[in-house]
Amino acid sequence: MGRFCCRPLCFFSNIARLLEVRSYMLFLFILVSVLVLHWRVAVEDDGGKGVIVAYSLLLALLFYVHYVGVFVALGLFAHWLLRPQTRSSLSRVLAAGVLTLLFVSPGIPLLLSQRSLKMHHDRQLVLSHNDPQTLSFAPS
Repeated sequence: MGRFCCRPLCFFSNIARLLEVRSYMLFLFILVSVLVLHWRVAVEDDGGKGVIVAYSLLLALLFYVHYVGVFVALGLFAHWLLRPQTRSSLSRVLAAGVLTLLFVSPGIPLLLSQRSLKMHHDRQLVLSHNDPQTLSFAPS
């Protein structure tokens, strides 16, 4: 208790670190779930429409949690397509791909607007170095 009274900011910085770790734990949980379903769908050739929908939904969630999810999804689809047994289940691969794109598509405009806002803030930062009277980065 004495350490907390002397350094209360240490407590809040630890909470901030835990919040950052939580998103990575969520990413790993979804990744393991996707890998289990990938094994069932791609390797064992098992699973119906519900498994394909769950697989696509988890891949979309992976994209929303962290941008690395895009590369994981591309790698899993490449693995699925390059398997010799894929010719018989090509419709399942295409269905999973289309469903994943449908689940991800609502987040793309948000991603582009965030990128635009980030670029605007970066320009404002560069301009603020030239104008010492600038106090904020509010859009004009």
